[in-house]
Amino acid sequence: MGRSVKISAFAVLTAAVAAVAVLTPASAEQAAAFEQVPSPNPAPTADNNLHGVYAAAPDSVWFVGQTGGTAPLIARWNGTEVTTVPASRTPGSKSGLVAVDGTGPNDVWAVGSVIGDVPGTGTDSLVQHWDGSAWRRVPSPNVGADGDSTTLTGVDALAPNDVWAIGIHRAADGGDNTVVMHWDGSAWTLVQTACWPSLRGITAVSPTDIWLIGASSCHFDGTTWTNTSLGDLARFPRVPVMADVAVLSPTDAIAVGSSTYPCGGAFCTDPEFARWNGTRWQRTIIGRDSKLTAVHPLSPNDIWAVGTAGVLHFDGSTWTPVTAPAGSLAGVTADSSGTVWATGATGRPATTVVLRSTP
Repeated sequence: MGRSVKISAFAVLTAAVAAVAVLTPASAEQAAAFEQVPSPNPAPTADNNLHGVYAAAPDSVWFVGQTGGTAPLIARWNGTEVTTVPASRTPGSKSGLVAVDGTGPNDVWAVGSVIGDVPGTGTDSLVQHWDGSAWRRVPSPNVGADGDSTTLTGVDALAPNDVWAIGIHRAADGGDNTVVMHWDGSAWTLVQTACWPSLRGITAVSPTDIWLIGASSCHFDGTTWTNTSLGDLARFPRVPVMADVAVLSPTDAIAVGSSTYPCGGAFCTDPEFARWNGTRWQRTIIGRDSKLTAVHPLSPNDIWAVGTAGVLHFDGSTWTPVTAPAGSLAGVTADSSGTVWATGATGRPATTVVLRSTP
């Protein structure tokens, strides 16, 4: 997930003014390279995937996903190696975790979904919490009828009693709505918003500055939720699906994702970067035939993004592909030492990928 950072607005992107930006090839002067860290695959003959990453400390980095296609997978870097940590038992025929965040090593939240054993019961939200000793499932609300689907896709923790989650409610007869939940230290409750459908990423800067992203954006100022279109690309009509958002200042936010468009009788997908200038979003295509899934800024001139094509770095003016082991990446963050962590999967059946930046 994209994190908010308290830094000044970065320089205007020359690439963001154009509809299409050309990536600069990687060079010896790039910010960092990445190495792969061995990671667990509990189901050796089935898929193992990691989706979310949260760095509580340099020796406490959490990864969440799914193993065997049916059960949550949780792993942790302890300063020496990445090992599995037992998830809370989750009844149901299929469950998984897709996002993780926290306020420290002893307060970590992971969210996802679980499908019930009984046909027609649909998909329920899934929330698990780490208290420093064990993961435990925490009751979370669902929307609609038994056959509907409530899937959580993002989480951001401001304080032990102030945690936000986002997801999608899809009715059994079609159609979807954005779902927002809040933890107040005692219980998860649904938050009523006027946000448009199909939002899946979240970043909370403060209780009065919360951003949601997806096919559009929605901002909460502590009182009101306000929708904003992501706008159009001149001469390039496309449907945007932003996956993650990070806030640099009240007039500076960045989002990453992808857009689809008709091409040759089919549909093509290209990665996109969008920037908020305090008034509107400016979208830019930054590649071809791939998706961006997560973004994390260290400073205005040091921003990392990952996706199906690997790792990209932004230095304030140019996006550059970064040398990294192969893998389709879903999450990126950095620990307090400045080490960047990314996670995902590769191969068939899928095996987990954990990447770490090297100086």
